[in-house]
Amino acid sequence: IFRETVQQPNQEKIENGVSLSKCNNLTKEFVTEHMMAVKNEYEWLAKEFNKNNVDRDAEYDAENDKYAYYEQTLEYKIKHPIVVVLRKLGIYEYCKKIIGKE
Repeated sequence: IFRETVQQPNQEKIENGVSLSKCNNLTKEFVTEHMMAVKNEYEWLAKEFNKNNVDRDAEYDAENDKYAYYEQTLEYKIKHPIVVVLRKLGIYEYCKKIIGKE
């Protein structure tokens, strides 16, 4: 089927694709309109996900509990083992200076 399609492409579909490519701005407007319409639903779903998977609602976290919340994030789970290894090797501070984080 793929070989046949490559050898004899459907001209109608090609013409539709060309005409649709001329309407990019309209497509962007539809996407923006959709995102604005579902904003509240998305925020609710994000809060529910955090409650069910992290057992916390970030919006209501106290300042001193922010670190406990951070420990449950993917960013922490990726960065922490790297930092531990660099500290054991004794090059963590040197790496921070190289990267410019200090």
